[in-house]
Amino acid sequence: MALTLRIVGSLTTEEVARLFLVPVATIQLRIVRAKKTLAAAGVPFEVLEPNEWGERLGAVLGVVYLMFTEGYEATSGDRWIRPHHANEALRIGRILAGLVPHEPEAHALVALMEFQTSRFAA
Repeated sequence: MALTLRIVGSLTTEEVARLFLVPVATIQLRIVRAKKTLAAAGVPFEVLEPNEWGERLGAVLGVVYLMFTEGYEATSGDRWIRPHHANEALRIGRILAGLVPHEPEAHALVALMEFQTSRFAA
């Protein structure tokens, strides 16, 4: 999850560490280990078959939620809200909910993010 937040979510290592409530060095080690593990295993970047989505859905939803959290309640910087991060997480969440229409957890996450972003203008 830390590597995904770093690469896909464009979060800094410091931001990822704050989201996981661990020291920066811990996240740095997790990211390095994840990269080495993926490289050593020769894991290709590929789209999974739909029957394989279920086992990874929880982790994907977790990443989307953490991305949104960084946008909704920034852990660094001079702004409390980072709309770009929150809106990107919402966009990914909507796509995900469309791909798994019978997964209530995906729709619940999108509903939560929609509700929270509706308050951005206030």
